Amino acid sequence: MNFISATYLLFLLMTFIVYWNLSSRTRQNILLAVCSYVFYAWWDWRFCALMLTSTLIDFWCAQKIDESEGSERKSYLFVSLAANLCLLAFFKYFHFFQDSLVNAAQSMGMPLEPLTLSIILPVGISFYTFQTISYSIDVYRGDLKPTRSLIDYIVYVSFFPQLVAGPIERGARMLPQVTSPRKYDHHEVMKGLQQIVWGFFKKTAIASNVAPLVNDIFNDIPSQTGVEIWFGAFCFAIQIYCDFSGYSDIAIGSARLFGIRLMQNFRCPYFSQSIREFWRRWHISLSTWFRDYVFIPLGGSRGTRFRTNFNLFLVFVISGLWHGASWNFVIWGAIHGIVLIIENFFATKNRRHSTHMPGGEKLIPELSTLMRMIAVCLIVLVAWVFFRVPDLHDAIACVTKMFSDFRLPDFPESEFASIAISGILLPCGLLLIEWFSRRHEVPFFGLYKTSPVATYVACTICIWVTLFLKPESIGEFIYFQF
Repeated sequence: MNFISATYLLFLLMTFIVYWNLSSRTRQNILLAVCSYVFYAWWDWRFCALMLTSTLIDFWCAQKIDESEGSERKSYLFVSLAANLCLLAFFKYFHFFQDSLVNAAQSMGMPLEPLTLSIILPVGISFYTFQTISYSIDVYRGDLKPTRSLIDYIVYVSFFPQLVAGPIERGARMLPQVTSPRKYDHHEVMKGLQQIVWGFFKKTAIASNVAPLVNDIFNDIPSQTGVEIWFGAFCFAIQIYCDFSGYSDIAIGSARLFGIRLMQNFRCPYFSQSIREFWRRWHISLSTWFRDYVFIPLGGSRGTRFRTNFNLFLVFVISGLWHGASWNFVIWGAIHGIVLIIENFFATKNRRHSTHMPGGEKLIPELSTLMRMIAVCLIVLVAWVFFRVPDLHDAIACVTKMFSDFRLPDFPESEFASIAISGILLPCGLLLIEWFSRRHEVPFFGLYKTSPVATYVACTICIWVTLFLKPESIGEFIYFQF
């Protein structure tokens, strides 16, 4: 069930009406559990059993971890981690590891016959698996008491607004909301609707209009100049940001309708002044997950500088592999890791900490701030090429052109207007809106505090612009493939 569809809006409306007419939290949670599995079955009903299996294993393991002592607790944690990681490895990485092994064997003169298996990647498995893993680890660490209600835990794992592509929630943050009574709050519902509208606008009006430009450039790499590759990378940066943050806004806004607050997943990442800051603002739920459950257990920054840098690099390589079973994603993660290590080497103690306000407090940024933001964006654009281009040789060819072929592009006059609107006007307009409203999670929230009427007018304009700019084909969200 695609978020950008009348079917989802009808499903959301019906669930909302029934939900707030139920008399108890338990009945509300049962409804959310049933609706979440209906939502997931809309994609492929066969994988509901897989998600339920993962849910039951972790629910049982958490109970046993809490009841056990000593090495027995580690055994139950191992069962939880092994079950989840094995499922993830089989469905997502089987062919990647098999192909890598076959290629390595062939290079050494030992031909191997690969197994032929038709494996379908279950939608959202990377997200709900990480959510269940964090729950088991938190219970093991003593940071969280396990819930005794299976229904409550099912809602935590399968809550439909964030099931398919996050945000990746934590038990300590979400379970207390699931297990507590919830009261209808008109202001929260209004903010939820505003956030849904903003998410629709970013996905439909911007990401879906920029996508054809990106496809035209990266589907015909040999005929592109380096300048066109840079332009394509810029357009893809806007596309993937509006696509994924648009999904997150719809997810967070939908959850608000039911009295549940999900964590903010994006906070103006392209206004960052360092790669470190970029990852504090981009896919926040994933970056903090890797920090808490991979980087810190590896030793974090407690050891030598070499060990800290190694831990950082390893985390970013794993993060790249999490995004997809391809060496391109590994390289994408490695680029960010290497740049972060270089930043740590040259940065002064005072510059290691980003400001709370994206781009600084001033309306017009200082020249030094602007230069740092531009430098970060250029690094991110180069890395995005490896993320977007599926073939490694093509990605390397693109990056080579970006730094060697500076011929001006020769766009056809018939396409110039479309390129100017989709590739320049819409992206720059979005960045301006985000710059002036960067104090707020959603631009509408700033207006809502001062003038609800102005907010409704802005939302209405946004809806009309979205309908006017809606292309014939919108397509799935990019992160559904992960």
